[in-house]
Amino acid sequence: MKLELAKSCLADAEEASRKAGVILLTDEESPEAEYLLILCAADASEAVWQSARTVLVHRSPWLVLEPSIVHPVPDAALSGWMGENWLWLRRGIKQIIGKAGSNPAILPRLLKIPGVIPDLIEELTASGQDALAQQITLAIDKVAAESSKKREILMAPTYRCNLTCSYCYAKGFSEGYPPDMSLDDLAAVLDWAASHNVASIFLCGGEPTTYTYLPQLLQMARSRGIQIRITSNGVYSPSVRELIAPPAVAELVGHYDQERMISSPVSAQIFETNLHSAMAAGVLVMLRYTMTEQSSPVEWRALIDLALRLSIPQINFALAFKGSNGENSFFKCQDAVGFVGGRLEGLLTGFFNDATASGIRLHLSKPFPLCALQPESLRRIFSGGALRTACTVFRDGFSRNITVNPDSTTFPCSGIAVRGPKITEFSDLAEAGRHSAGLIGGLLDRPYAEQCTRCVLWYRGFCQGACLTEQFGRLREEQAKGLVPLPIEQSKG
Repeated sequence: MKLELAKSCLADAEEASRKAGVILLTDEESPEAEYLLILCAADASEAVWQSARTVLVHRSPWLVLEPSIVHPVPDAALSGWMGENWLWLRRGIKQIIGKAGSNPAILPRLLKIPGVIPDLIEELTASGQDALAQQITLAIDKVAAESSKKREILMAPTYRCNLTCSYCYAKGFSEGYPPDMSLDDLAAVLDWAASHNVASIFLCGGEPTTYTYLPQLLQMARSRGIQIRITSNGVYSPSVRELIAPPAVAELVGHYDQERMISSPVSAQIFETNLHSAMAAGVLVMLRYTMTEQSSPVEWRALIDLALRLSIPQINFALAFKGSNGENSFFKCQDAVGFVGGRLEGLLTGFFNDATASGIRLHLSKPFPLCALQPESLRRIFSGGALRTACTVFRDGFSRNITVNPDSTTFPCSGIAVRGPKITEFSDLAEAGRHSAGLIGGLLDRPYAEQCTRCVLWYRGFCQGACLTEQFGRLREEQAKGLVPLPIEQSKG
């Protein structure tokens, strides 16, 4: 009855009636409802289409995500989690493809839903519209290429740190590296970056504010027109505080270490003072928080209160992930796969609810298994823009997270400890990215858990389970047992 009423409303000449028809389809579980929503891409009214887009995302919340590597979906996955929803969506796209020629507004509207794009391209190709599919692919590639030109590199000038966070993914990274990047290496790296139009360098580590030559680094970067961003635990001295100011530093990401902040009021005050000082100087300041299996409302509410005092509108957060060396404590996402209503869902929804009630936005920095949350929880958190479940190292030719070590050698990502050539040995950033493509692609091709082989969202690149560092750590363990070949030290070429 509701479906028939919705169809009648959608056929009405009045915009308000058609919008009402869209709303009627919100909880109508059928392939025809999915098709009707997609068909609204051809509606003359932008308002009707936007309503349909909202309902589509409500029904399949993962559509707001930009997929990574896309695999064909086997029949076995269609009966699994979200499989039926995806199948209905796919059928709807297939049905509407033929209408695109008579209404050119359809495709541009569908392209505004990131999760639809791979299916749209595949269905265009299957229907013999290869040229149009290629046109869309080239347009997307062009946007990615333009974006990659503006990408930064990460640099860990030291792996020393003034704290000992139990969940730190970089535990053990200092072995085999000098305590500090030398001034000669620093100059060479900065010269290379400037000559290849790298406009921004994100300092990581270790704790970059403990770097012996931090003042020189900031001055040298500024003289070369390179913007410096810093991620820091924020517990640094007044002498360092004076350095964290424009134009030397454009952004400071204050990593809130709850283990220290809760137990040490003095450290908490230093952290707040340093962040306030940077903000007063004109530095863009962000907060970063790592949730562990021991996290609780007491912990994150203190952080939310801090964000409110400092007028910081957003908190970037992630579950503690297993470092590639495997020496840190981490949230066991493997145990949460398919386990809705468990610890992971409780943490994420609790934090999201408290942050939302306080007017604070959340942004997830690392992936987690989507099947650990009930669809309604996903909808609420996705609606706030708080989730990302596909690793961004895959973007821009695998160049987004290239990290330079204290000896100027490289990691493909700040958390994947595979020592590659010195950054200065690459002809440009694109070559540096391509060098790691095989390793990163191989990690993305590995299902995180056995259940992933029956999940359509893994095959379509919407979910990869957890941070790729954990996948890499598992590969390294398998290699140590002689199960798989894996080059730990990478040579150029």
